[in-house]
Amino acid sequence: VDYNDVKNYAAWLSKKTGKRYRMFSEAEREYGARAGSAGPFPFPFDEGKEYSIAKHANTYGASDGYNFTSPVGSFPPNAFGVYDMHGNVYEWVADCWHDHYNGAPSDGSAWMEEKCELVQIRGNDWGEPPIFSRSGNRNNAAPSDRGDWIGFRVAREL
Repeated sequence: VDYNDVKNYAAWLSKKTGKRYRMFSEAEREYGARAGSAGPFPFPFDEGKEYSIAKHANTYGASDGYNFTSPVGSFPPNAFGVYDMHGNVYEWVADCWHDHYNGAPSDGSAWMEEKCELVQIRGNDWGEPPIFSRSGNRNNAAPSDRGDWIGFRVAREL
């Protein structure tokens, strides 16, 4: 799915259910990935292995049991009870791409521009080394990008 597919899905789901759904902001996505932790990962590295998180996330190599994407819920949830926040696929978030945080909203909302040439993606995917699975990993993509390396979540407003 591409960026606009996600926006359209959230709009469709909102209309179908009568509840408001939207894309996560970059700040919300990182908060969920950190799950109350302060370090780069909310879990320890696998015992006796440098930078291995095979017990916690789907990343490059088959040591986690998967050569490509893994089924949802294949790894333990984080402290917030959320699954698959590290590895497997990048996730679209609502924000336009910015290579810094100067001027970012302080309320956790998405940092938007009139036109986004690139948009923000968070997390990392199954084809990248485990070190890129840190909670704060960020990257960008063209809104039209699609692939087996990128997915999404939606937030429901309460």
